[in-house]
Amino acid sequence: ARYARAAALERLMVLHGIDHAAEADQLLESLLKSKAVAKLAHQRLLELRLAQGQYPEARKLLDAAPSQWSSDSDLVIQEFWMELLGGNTTAAVKVLDRALQMAQADGEENPGMLFVAALGQLLIRTGAWEETGRRFLATDHEYVPYIAMMLYARLAGGPQKNEALAVI
Repeated sequence: ARYARAAALERLMVLHGIDHAAEADQLLESLLKSKAVAKLAHQRLLELRLAQGQYPEARKLLDAAPSQWSSDSDLVIQEFWMELLGGNTTAAVKVLDRALQMAQADGEENPGMLFVAALGQLLIRTGAWEETGRRFLATDHEYVPYIAMMLYARLAGGPQKNEALAVI
């Protein structure tokens, strides 16, 4: 119940600008010790820090995450947003490179990590964004239509207009 309240307060702040940050922060901090919701609380607290523009605090929170969470695509995408919104594009690209490497780990495609890499590369036009986007389209991830639209938008502006239509 405390996590649900904290999550609702965080969403109210992010989506509607209603400031319940202090209460949400306090609840989420207390839930970091709970084995049942620690990971979810950590992610919400990270979102809260990012929404408030508290990038150094967000970095501390990411660094404090247990090592077994390091391959979680939700945390990796939060790290990407933190670096990008904090103005550190070079670090954001490094996060995307790491996500792409993790997407290929163990010889199997990790759709969550591939999503992080595709989204980030398409947003900032770095790396092999078209290839990564197309690889992601071959997965069964729920955000395939979203990346398809982004890839279409990137391709439609260039000489590959007909090919862009085929993506959609």
